[in-house]
Amino acid sequence: MIDRKFVATGSGLRLIVHGHVLANITGMCMAAHPKETGGILIGRILERDTAEIIEATPAPKDSRSTRWSFQRGTAGLQDLLNNRWQSGASYLGEWHFHPNAEATPSSRDLDQMRSIIHDPTWHCPEAFLVVCGGSPRRGVVIAPFLIRPGDEDISMVAMNPHRGVTANISGTSILR
Repeated sequence: MIDRKFVATGSGLRLIVHGHVLANITGMCMAAHPKETGGILIGRILERDTAEIIEATPAPKDSRSTRWSFQRGTAGLQDLLNNRWQSGASYLGEWHFHPNAEATPSSRDLDQMRSIIHDPTWHCPEAFLVVCGGSPRRGVVIAPFLIRPGDEDISMVAMNPHRGVTANISGTSILR
């Protein structure tokens, strides 16, 4: 799968999501269907205005998942993040799958992200939320959002639609 580039509307912040990460997220969504799932996003800040996501973790073993809700657990995440920190990568946000639904964050999703960016122990003053929606029949739609304190949540728009990925005006991408 090809890398995808997004830009935050109004701020110019760029996000690169590597193709292997997109393929991994799509596979985890299809494996979990018809239940919700999610995990954390790990990456690097390349420049002041560019971030890259290099890894999307599976749901930790202590996560809780149903058809209509997902509560990400924490088992093993601190050790994983400590390990990634050694190579210059860090926590950049969360990804979450809404089966048979739109790739739109729920109020619960947004509340969770706002609590993360306002909690100094996370060391994450702004974070990405990648919301996925879809089904095995329709494919997976991926929509990234930038969550910042004091701002409205910012949707990100695809910068380079290409063959195999259909980008619509809201910046979502359909991955099959």
